Amino acid sequence: MDTDKTIYLGGNLITGEKNKIIRDSLLITSKDKILYAGVFKKDLVKEPAKRYYLKECYIIPGIIDCHLHLCGLLKADPDSWVQEELLKRSMISVKQAEELIEHGVTSVCDVSKNGVFLKKMINSGLIKGPRISPCGPGLVRTGGFLDPSHLPEAMNRENHPWAVFADGEEEIRRGLRNSFRQGSDHIKTWATGLGLSCRERDRDQYYSQKELDLILEEARYLNSKVFVHCESLYGTKAAVEAGVDGIIHGEELDEDCMKGMVSKGISLVPTLNLTLEWYAKYGGTPPRRVKRDSGILGNEIEREREIVKRNFQEALDQGVNIAMGSDTFCKEITPFGQFSLEEIKTMTECGLRPYEALEAATVKAAELIFPGRKIGLIKEDYIADFVILKRNPVEDIQVLEKKNIVAVIKEGELQAGKIDLFLNNDKEIMQ
Repeated sequence: MDTDKTIYLGGNLITGEKNKIIRDSLLITSKDKILYAGVFKKDLVKEPAKRYYLKECYIIPGIIDCHLHLCGLLKADPDSWVQEELLKRSMISVKQAEELIEHGVTSVCDVSKNGVFLKKMINSGLIKGPRISPCGPGLVRTGGFLDPSHLPEAMNRENHPWAVFADGEEEIRRGLRNSFRQGSDHIKTWATGLGLSCRERDRDQYYSQKELDLILEEARYLNSKVFVHCESLYGTKAAVEAGVDGIIHGEELDEDCMKGMVSKGISLVPTLNLTLEWYAKYGGTPPRRVKRDSGILGNEIEREREIVKRNFQEALDQGVNIAMGSDTFCKEITPFGQFSLEEIKTMTECGLRPYEALEAATVKAAELIFPGRKIGLIKEDYIADFVILKRNPVEDIQVLEKKNIVAVIKEGELQAGKIDLFLNNDKEIMQ
């Protein structure tokens, strides 16, 4: 028996290419690669190999989350982000990585101090977790979001789980170069904030156009991408003008922003589940938007929710590319793995069809985070990352739940589930 080759028979293959489902399929892997993915062919299964008979199961590409924080946080309280012990947070982040893979999330883009080290441990086989493309801690200015003034300045700088503070050209260049030195693949920065500073308005712009252009310049030296936290119009316009690769959140886009994103190939990572429910779950008062719709009824939170939803729908209508990112950051309100699956479902509630939401969480996410790598599709010569489900998510996206996952395969290896229940080497299956 070829110990490197594994054959999966009879499943319903959702390849990730549009609305394509191959019934009674054949999937063959060897080590970390897919050798064949398509209709059943008897000639391809004659050689001895381990076989799994997956009749009535559905196979989808591994889920890819373009934006989260593996920082070991348990609570949503921002003071706890810097007051928890670093060692404790590091240990918790190992568990968070495991929870992601158990929910079928096989790849992520992480913004935290832990991501680079988790990537090394996962790649060496010491722990289980998704493939990580780390950004390291993101660049943020002094006195803005993530730097609340009621806490000691030194504490914020030393202990913040996903931020490095940089002001002016020299500090920005050094911050970026140090991030790459530590092993970051991409760069995350903030163009706007979220009102955690006593002087900060949600629509304030963080970095000047010159500073944003500088960030892009440094990233391009190493062929890296730049993802920018944008929650209001002015900062988003500056990020689009700079030509960043991804707008994170992006709940206030005007027509010029959207057209610029389309023409420059800038993706939107909308984090809808968190954004829609932020003020209901987290508290606070929604900002006064530059872009407002006086026809929206309801209280402040209901109006903000409707503004965010309509903004996303307008982006879809304009043809903006969408990639899934959950902004998972703590166990309390964004449970790891579960929140990624909930983000896919929320996308369908805001305008995407189920297969489009799956594309945003697989092939489109892969194109954004892992450009040039064969990840995100179930296709010959691609990396063997896939999730086996009991039910069809294209027919009912709500089946994306851990309880419906039969097995999670990453790079051809079982990461979670009990697939041996489907082990069948009976030759009669091939007759």
